[in-house]
Amino acid sequence: MKNRYSIELGDICREVKKTSMNPKSDGFEKYIGLEHLDSGSLKINRWGDIGHEAISFSRVFKAGQILFGKRRPYLRKAAIADFDGVCSGDLIVLEPIGSELDSRLLPFILQSEGVWRTAVSTSTGSLSPRTKFSLLKKHKLLINKDVDQRTIVNILEKSHRSYERYLELTEAVDRVLKNLYLEFFPNFYEPGSNQLSLPRDWTTLPLGELLLEKPQSGFSANEIAGSSRYHVLNLNNLSVNGYTSRGIKPITESDYDPKLQLSNGDLVISRANTHELVGLVGIVKSINEGVIFPDTMMRLRVNNNIISNEYLECYLLSPYGRRAIQRIAAGTSASMKKINKSNLMKIQIPVPKLTVQDRIVSILKNCRQLKSEREMNLSARSLLRSKIVEQIAQ
Repeated sequence: MKNRYSIELGDICREVKKTSMNPKSDGFEKYIGLEHLDSGSLKINRWGDIGHEAISFSRVFKAGQILFGKRRPYLRKAAIADFDGVCSGDLIVLEPIGSELDSRLLPFILQSEGVWRTAVSTSTGSLSPRTKFSLLKKHKLLINKDVDQRTIVNILEKSHRSYERYLELTEAVDRVLKNLYLEFFPNFYEPGSNQLSLPRDWTTLPLGELLLEKPQSGFSANEIAGSSRYHVLNLNNLSVNGYTSRGIKPITESDYDPKLQLSNGDLVISRANTHELVGLVGIVKSINEGVIFPDTMMRLRVNNNIISNEYLECYLLSPYGRRAIQRIAAGTSASMKKINKSNLMKIQIPVPKLTVQDRIVSILKNCRQLKSEREMNLSARSLLRSKIVEQIAQ
């Protein structure tokens, strides 16, 4: 392409490694962890208070610099700081350099499809992969010298404002969903002033008594390059909103185990992941023949004469259901926790009549569907933003 020339990401930004051994004494009031950033958003809406919380973060950032999530880069977390503070080691602090591009373009380039693909492909670690700036900075960019950069910046900034407004609507739906979960599944089992008794005609049963057999563990087959008629799920297929079909991995026929073949309607749970993600559940949908599940998941075969798969999924995704699972997750590693079958089967489940279960599922299903649609729309807007970026830097 005659109108484009090649540079590397490291030609337009650099990593800033300034630290503070005592952030509070140095006058910093706020800190940022990976959990404070929203996927796809360049705006920081949450932070921690250094004055009221003990932290071990020491990496300093300044207003105008960019915080790029190097841990689990598939989450696509990068944002512009609008205040000074310190941040987690899970974030890379970046600032623009050079005169090749308008500095206002840098945040949008960092949130583009190509950069995230490089971040994911250069990350290492199975459950909590991380990338490094020393690898990211080699990402190639083809710069279009014939495009007016100020025009592209104006378009991107308008697109960004539209994205943020839609994100606010999505977050509002998420708050409604959380309130619905708490309405149906308040604190039934944690001792304290807010503990409530079960409604009349409800009963409590351990999860093990709701299953037809013990949870079934999977097999983590090795991913292969190219296409295959056989596939395996990965942990990205389970989200806080249930099952998602993204990222199913192709495998060899020799790694395929027919006893682990998934069917539509199967309920699976992650048995190993980070503390905040371990124990996520989902009901498999739109699955083709030849798909199995990995050893980081278990399949739950539910006795549908007592409880429906959909109702059990809803309870285990609710705030108190999640807390029950997280309490039994064990492990010495800060980045990986595991659930064993014995403890999982002891988790207490509130069980109403099947007709009540169906009503609860119906209400939650509508809200969850709306949330999924909003998130898909956000993804489409993010992709459009990347396409605009490609007009200047491909």
